[in-house]
Amino acid sequence: MPINQTIVGKIYTELKEKIINQQIKLNQRISIKEIAKDFGISQTPIREALNRLIKDELVEYKLRRGYYVIRLSCKDLEEIYDLRKLIEVYALEQGMMRETIDKDLFQKYLQDSIEMQKEAIEPKKPLKYCIADRELHLSIVKSSLNEKLYKIYMRMYPFVSISQQLDPLYERSLNEHILLIKAILDKNILEAKKILKTHINNCKCDGIESLKDYQ
Repeated sequence: MPINQTIVGKIYTELKEKIINQQIKLNQRISIKEIAKDFGISQTPIREALNRLIKDELVEYKLRRGYYVIRLSCKDLEEIYDLRKLIEVYALEQGMMRETIDKDLFQKYLQDSIEMQKEAIEPKKPLKYCIADRELHLSIVKSSLNEKLYKIYMRMYPFVSISQQLDPLYERSLNEHILLIKAILDKNILEAKKILKTHINNCKCDGIESLKDYQ
């Protein structure tokens, strides 16, 4: 009997979101039996969904032990953020030089960030900050109009999201977002690139320190 791909896709998406949001922790064992019980289905589509997550490098299979969320090392995070910096700075330069950055959209990002800045800083990153952060950086990469670059970035981004969940601090990042957006709207390429590099370097350091505490 063929596997229902709609069910596989639903399980894949739900598990991926839980891993990214750290509802399922790094190096945690994933119980196929519990998922099958929750969904009221057989284990076969769950295994297929988990095999998709293995291809995404978010899950690994350990012989005779089962499926586990990946373990991130400090070296992994350092490499991820260095690659992120290369991609984003290049995309930002291309977008600003070609004027393919949506100015109205970035003006909205600026207004939203300023409003968020006025609010009391929460002890944990609020969901709306995580969404705003994701939209800003994805918009920068999209502005390059390089589809292959965007696909590479999207494969890497879940690991960035995981590191964000480990680190609750976001006040400095929010301030850096505002400075970055202003430089972009002012068409100051050199300043925008400088701020973006600093921002990603700071995020890398924060992520690594948080991962050390987590481990």
